[in-house]
Amino acid sequence: MNFNRLMHTPVTDIQTSKRVGRLSDIILSENGKQMIGIVVTNDALLYSKRFYPWANVKSVSVFGISVCGIGNRYYRTEELENYVSLQDDVYGKTVQHGGMEIGIMRDAEFDLKNAELLCLEISRGLTEDLLHGRDSLSVKKGFKANKSELCVCEQEELKKKKHALKKFKEQKG
Repeated sequence: MNFNRLMHTPVTDIQTSKRVGRLSDIILSENGKQMIGIVVTNDALLYSKRFYPWANVKSVSVFGISVCGIGNRYYRTEELENYVSLQDDVYGKTVQHGGMEIGIMRDAEFDLKNAELLCLEISRGLTEDLLHGRDSLSVKKGFKANKSELCVCEQEELKKKKHALKKFKEQKG
């Protein structure tokens, strides 16, 4: 499942069947490999962001997310400071791989069953994305995020994601 497809997905409490908000962020472990929980935003004036640990997330699909409980008020505390916010700390950052800048992080793919981040989708610009597709960077060994960039372990694999139009043309020709 991709991060961009999940963003703003409705979140419902399975005990009350009431909508508690929409997905606004995914919180990852310090090295970026495991999903710790989700952040849900609602339209309330007070406590508009709630954190649900991954153990309280019961099902996930592009049609909706089911959670158990009311969650905790979310703000970056010392306890959560070591964790990585996918939206705030990772999305849109420059990605460094092997000491070279390879592009900008534009999406992430998850294994929801095991609560793991599988890969980051890297953009090298609109023209490059349209002509050749985005790169997919495996993050099995994790990554380090700072204020301006992501550093991914050098052993990770960089794979080219082919654009659907290019595949279509190859099949026809």
